[in-house]
Amino acid sequence: MPPPVTTRFSPSSTESWLACPVKHALHKAGWTSRRAGKRELAAILGTAFAAGVGAWKASEAAGLPPDPDLCASIAEGTATTMLAALEQHGIEVGDYDAAQRERVVHRAGAVPGTLSRERILDVILRRG
Repeated sequence: MPPPVTTRFSPSSTESWLACPVKHALHKAGWTSRRAGKRELAAILGTAFAAGVGAWKASEAAGLPPDPDLCASIAEGTATTMLAALEQHGIEVGDYDAAQRERVVHRAGAVPGTLSRERILDVILRRG
């Protein structure tokens, strides 16, 4: 009788392997796509927003009144840095997502700079 199999694979790993064993093997070896899409751009926007809100919360924690323009510039700087890192690693944004890529920095700075304190708390506490 053969020995029992003790290796467990996650459902997503199994699904990936069933879809394409070669793609699964390349992913496990660390290979990634050289194209960024909506998912990556949304992640950049979310990280930039978090940086802006983090600056807002840090100001409040220090007992200082939050500066919306400073928070917006921190969010914009984060988005700019992350987009530059994509380009530095040779990752391109597809033609279909080029318009979204052009607006990421503006959108990142617009949100923390225009939200009221109450709205930011709603977002943080997921009330709205």
